[in-house]
Amino acid sequence: MSRLRRALIGAAMLPLAAGTVVAATATPAAAKPNLCTIASKNINWSNMSSWTRCQIGTGYYRVRITCAPSPTSGGTYFYGYWFAPQTQLPSAAQCPSSHGYILGATTELA
Repeated sequence: MSRLRRALIGAAMLPLAAGTVVAATATPAAAKPNLCTIASKNINWSNMSSWTRCQIGTGYYRVRITCAPSPTSGGTYFYGYWFAPQTQLPSAAQCPSSHGYILGATTELA
């Protein structure tokens, strides 16, 4: 075995000997939430709300809606609760009465 090869192997083993945690690469099973409904297509215009739900993956998802006092004013974000895909629960949010216009909605992943 060459000196260079032994040095590289020794250097690679050093963090393990020192007790350093080694991170594994992500697998497909560790993917972020997937197969999510598209929140912008789930807008309920009568009560200015929206929802989203993801079916598979790990991590969490929630809905984020943009609400405004008028259709031409700047928007403010409002959020639903975070859920894991295993719960199969919808994350929903509604504009407050002071922001009577919903400008859009999206799904956030974590």
